[in-house]
Amino acid sequence: MCSIAADVENMNKAVQSARALAAEELDKENRRSNIIIHRVSESSADNAEERTVHDKRFCMQLLNDLNVGLMDEEVKKIVRLGRFGEY
Repeated sequence: MCSIAADVENMNKAVQSARALAAEELDKENRRSNIIIHRVSESSADNAEERTVHDKRFCMQLLNDLNVGLMDEEVKKIVRLGRFGEY
């Protein structure tokens, strides 16, 4: 009886380890295409939506100039770090 409980416990540990490894690999895959661009001039627009459009335009222009071959639909999200007006 004790051997069966130990086997079940070992199996549970193996399953938890496999789940953690799979979650880590998924996280790495999701971050694989992230790009960080530093010290880009900020839009002077007061509206956050307009600033986001400006940031996306800038990123698309930069990537097109680098001949990356990126389509507009492939950009999932643009995030500006830091406080507004910091740069």
